[in-house]
Parts: sequence; C-alpha cells; structure tokens
Amino acid sequence: MICAFPTETAEDFEDSMNLVRKYRFPSLFINQFYPRPGTPAAHMKCIDTVEAKRRTKAMSELFRLYLPYGDDRIGQTYDVLIAERASDGNHLVGHNKAYEQILIPDEPGLIGSMVKVRIVSFVLELHVEK
Repeated sequence: MICAFPTETAEDFEDSMNLVRKYRFPSLFINQFYPRPGTPAAHMKCIDTVEAKRRTKAMSELFRLYLPYGDDRIGQTYDVLIAERASDGNHLVGHNKAYEQILIPDEPGLIGSMVKVRIVSFVLELHVEK
C-alpha cells in the first residue's frame, strides 16, 4: 500500500484502511509515497509530510493489531521455501506460495530448500516504537 499518493483524499485513505480491516492481509507492504524522478507523479503536489507520516503510521499500526490467521490454519500443510535465518537465532524464515512468512525450527542445511511444513501454532509479536 502506498500511503499519501498526491491524489489520495482522506476518503481514499479511509477506504484503504477499510480494505485492511476487512481482509486482514497476512502480508502487507506499507510505504509512504515518495516522488520518483521521471515519473508523472514527481510533478504532482505532494500531501503534507506530517499528514503523509500520520497515514503511514496509522496503517502500519492497524496491520500490527490483528492476527491475520484463524485457528482453522492450525494443522494445515504448506510447501515453504526457506530463505534465511530469523533474527531470534532459533528459527529459519520461509515463505509459502502466497509469500506468507513461516518460522520453522533452525536445522542445518535448510536455507535455500523447499520443505513441507505443518502449522502447529501462531505467534503474535508486537514491536512498540518509542
């Protein structure tokens, strides 16, 4: 989601927020609009910086508030590409075909591999900015 595109109205932003509320996307990339040189949008009048930051922060906070998965996902099996080691040092990070992030216990030699995983639990982790 690009927040604060030059033509975005307050109503447009609220419509976008309502989409996030309704669909509870399991993965959501949220960025504030930045004018790229050579694009038509680079010549448009930008939304006030304070408002642009507020919108980006509001959508990010909304995304962090909900659990994107229901208990019906427990026990389901997915093919997962293991991409990297998690920052906690105990898990590996993989993604299924929907690019949903899945953590698995760290085992040597799995990075770069496609593995079949069964979901056994969900972990909600909130990061509070100070």
